[in-house]
Amino acid sequence: MPKIIRIMVVLLVVVILIPPNLYSGVDARSIDDIQDDIDQKNGELDQVEANLASAQSKLNQLVASLQSAEGEIPKLKAEIEQIDANIEWNSLQMEFLNESKNLKDLEREEREVRQGDAMHNAYKSWRVNNRISAHLSGSSANPVKLRKYQSQVLAKEQEGIWDLEDQILGLLAEISDFEQETEDLKEKNKGLKTQKEQLEAQLAMLQNSYSSTSGVVAGLRNEAGILQASLEQLSEEQRVVAEYEAWLLGQAGNGGTQEVNAGEFYLTGRGRDVAQGHGVGMSQYGAKGAADQGWTAEQILQFYYTGATVGTYAVSDQISVKYCANNPALDAYQNGCDGGAAPVTERVSFDTYLSGLGEMPESWPIEARRAQMIAARTYAVRYTANGNASYPICLTTYCQVSYFKDGDTREMDIVQSTDNIVITYGGQMIEALYSADNNQGLGSADHDTRFQNIYGQATGSRPYLVAKNDNQFADSSRMYWEYYCPGAPCGLWGWRTNGYSMADFDQMLDHVNHNSYYSHVAPAINQIRAEIGNIQAITFVRDGTEHVKKVRLTGTTGATREIGGWWFKSIWNSWVYHNQPTGQYDYIYSLTFFLLQK
Repeated sequence: MPKIIRIMVVLLVVVILIPPNLYSGVDARSIDDIQDDIDQKNGELDQVEANLASAQSKLNQLVASLQSAEGEIPKLKAEIEQIDANIEWNSLQMEFLNESKNLKDLEREEREVRQGDAMHNAYKSWRVNNRISAHLSGSSANPVKLRKYQSQVLAKEQEGIWDLEDQILGLLAEISDFEQETEDLKEKNKGLKTQKEQLEAQLAMLQNSYSSTSGVVAGLRNEAGILQASLEQLSEEQRVVAEYEAWLLGQAGNGGTQEVNAGEFYLTGRGRDVAQGHGVGMSQYGAKGAADQGWTAEQILQFYYTGATVGTYAVSDQISVKYCANNPALDAYQNGCDGGAAPVTERVSFDTYLSGLGEMPESWPIEARRAQMIAARTYAVRYTANGNASYPICLTTYCQVSYFKDGDTREMDIVQSTDNIVITYGGQMIEALYSADNNQGLGSADHDTRFQNIYGQATGSRPYLVAKNDNQFADSSRMYWEYYCPGAPCGLWGWRTNGYSMADFDQMLDHVNHNSYYSHVAPAINQIRAEIGNIQAITFVRDGTEHVKKVRLTGTTGATREIGGWWFKSIWNSWVYHNQPTGQYDYIYSLTFFLLQK
């Protein structure tokens, strides 16, 4: 059978089998009708794409908010908002896929109509060509040329039909892909909703804990508090860097996880300054543990403040406070109030101010709470020159976090039970520093371990703030965090960095020349490096509780020089954040750290 006849037999069979409405135009939608639907669907798709772009922008903003969030509750809220935005984005993506599928269905319908018309036309052409052939068979026409003509005409028709068939198959494949992507997105949303439920449960547990305990420890209650430190005690150069480093540690990271190679050095340690505080003076969890063992408030205070005396003093009835009206306990007026508003200064009852501190839970032992209130009163009396209107105290972590402007005055019974009791040393009011949990090593650190210049020297004279080993009785905030915040970063108190060479430590110190936060200490660091050459060995000078007071550097010149341990930690963390030499944020998280070589 000639090839052209075989082709037409196939077409004839296809035309007979295909429902008439696909090629006859009877009871079928026309090409124009379908095209109108396609145009409308394209308009709807454009709108969905615009919604999708808006959702993506919102998601990006929430990701940035999560990265900058400080405090566990704000982080949980930001993470939940991000999950909601992810669910919204996925839902819009499913809508987009569905609209795209509908559009492809219309395009497929349009191709099928065209294919039907093409097959119908090919059939008609074959019949006409057959009649022509029959008419010409008795004439002088050349039969070979006639068959060639028929073959070319029908092959052209067939090419169009097969092309439409390929387009239809391609559209069907795209539709199938859309359906699969939609199913995948449904599964992702299901997982996100489960994750959201878990985070909401964790958030509710944290919020319930905060409300029921009237504030767990200093700074833990202050969601925006970073260091839980009295920043006023820091020198200006150290305060700026301390705030900057706290921001760095809030961005990302949970230590190193890479395999350390033979010969490489790595830093390892325990504790989290961000969660536990500056570690100088009285430990709140230490006071709790001592009170549980029967210690009085006076015994606790005299233990933590070496050589100090606990006695009475004529404390002023009033105190001046300075705060930002919109957010008194969180918006530090030293950096300006939110929106550029001016801070408010007013005179209030000293007892009212103190009763708003709420530093310890009401469920904690009474003697621990009394010790806390005496220390807080002493700090405030010294800070304000006993209520002098010219020396207002703030309501944030820069001074002491007081919530009395928010209506929280539940500690009034403790205030009154310790009326006029303060702590002195040599007849002078002490800087009664305290923080949440000082026991990263063996207890509270020396004051110059935390408050120091670039060489590790003290920035003030505080002979009563020396290292105190409280392991005999100290409770630990790790119990709190491991219960309420399992996993990174709260419950993981042991950490290490990845592996480094001594040359890497040279590069780390050079970082001070590339970051303006360290410009004021860069000359001293550069002088030290010039004197020692390249670093060959690193050792530590520690206080009595294993906190690193100084880092001792020995170089190729044979010289040895020292820099402050706190500064070494801060420069390292900034270098790691900006350079990620191992590809991870493997920070030094506390001043209790060690250098090991594999």
